[in-house]
Amino acid sequence: MEVKLTDCYTLSEGKALMSGTEALVRLLLEQSRIDRMNGLRTKGLVSGYPGSPLGGLDIALGKAKSFLDEEGIYFQPAVNEELAATALWGSQHINLYDNPSVQGVFSMWYGKGPGLDRAMDALRHANQGGVAPHGGMVIAVGDDPTGKSSTLAYQSDQNFHSLGIPYFFPKNVSEIIPMGLEAFALSRYSGCCVGLKIVVDTADSNAVVDMSRLRPNFPKMKPNKLVHVTKHDPAGARESKLHEIRLPEVQKWCAKSENAVQIYLPVKKGKTRLGIIGVGKIANEINEALITLLPDGGKSNTVAFTALNMPWPLPEQSLSDMLSIAEEVLVIEEKRSFVEDQIAKICVKKDRNMLLSGKTNPDGENLLPSYGELSLENIINVIAERASHHSIELNPLKELSLVKKLDEIPVRQPYYCAGCPHNSSTKASDGEIVGMGIGCHPI
Repeated sequence: MEVKLTDCYTLSEGKALMSGTEALVRLLLEQSRIDRMNGLRTKGLVSGYPGSPLGGLDIALGKAKSFLDEEGIYFQPAVNEELAATALWGSQHINLYDNPSVQGVFSMWYGKGPGLDRAMDALRHANQGGVAPHGGMVIAVGDDPTGKSSTLAYQSDQNFHSLGIPYFFPKNVSEIIPMGLEAFALSRYSGCCVGLKIVVDTADSNAVVDMSRLRPNFPKMKPNKLVHVTKHDPAGARESKLHEIRLPEVQKWCAKSENAVQIYLPVKKGKTRLGIIGVGKIANEINEALITLLPDGGKSNTVAFTALNMPWPLPEQSLSDMLSIAEEVLVIEEKRSFVEDQIAKICVKKDRNMLLSGKTNPDGENLLPSYGELSLENIINVIAERASHHSIELNPLKELSLVKKLDEIPVRQPYYCAGCPHNSSTKASDGEIVGMGIGCHPI
């Protein structure tokens, strides 16, 4: 069988090798093909500003130009992130004009964490203004949690929440396309922009993907006609429409979505003592930790485990069994607490009588760090520590001491990544001191 590097863009059956950035390109191609199959006349627009971990996306888009052209997708690199967001926002107004040549424009913005910071004003306007019924806006953000090639370590969850943008958090390359397609579908249904949070490990990875499983099963729901973009809504009307109409529609979608959560170990009434919620990519390490810790290859009646693929808004209905049955819920998420805070709010409102652990244990003692990345050792020790409070049988390990602090990350030596244009574009005179700035050049 002949294998081509372009199989990731063309195959609909079998398997193909692709990177995280190539998966984003295929996402756009797949959306166009789905629209055509459904009899829609749409075009695509993708724009953004390169930055690790999505620094290679513009290169991948350029190499795939012939495939993009064939599907009517226009790639326009932007001078900066907010101009890209403004252009995409404008693309959602096509249905407000008389006799448009297409029924809608599906759009994807891309950038890294600092780019999201910079583009928030334009994205806030776009999200409160609404998207077109056959358009949709997906916001692909590359998060660099350890500052691998950034001046700061980033976490974009709180920015999505501030903007009122619901978002998915793929755990691996294979999930980028299905979650991205659902993001477009949810955007059209709810009228909101919808985010994709992609961390370094996912963007930089390669995976063999089953091409017959790219398209998820979407909830079959008829959209509310009031959610989409209209002409000249005043500021107050746009704000109220987001919070009173669009976001409640997102919650309805989440309740029926197969992608919002993934249950590894189900809750069992009268038996589950410890319920674990893993957020996004870290669910991979949690699953490995449970296989290591639990007898019978990770199967357990006393421990439940759910991977949360949609951190905001929280798919509350999908988590209701765990929050009502488990004696304790342990939320494992990297960086600052975000999902844990949402669950605490639900428990207070609904008077749930359970223990909640995450960044601290129920006694307020530090449990998981709010910085850096979590290691498998972190997770094994934390699960073992909480399991011991409920007399849960575990496989014997030599060291189960609680890791309260991550090791210091080694200081990166100054160099440019292979192929980086800054290699030749950034020059300093002899003896000149290069100060701080946004980007990798001052690292």
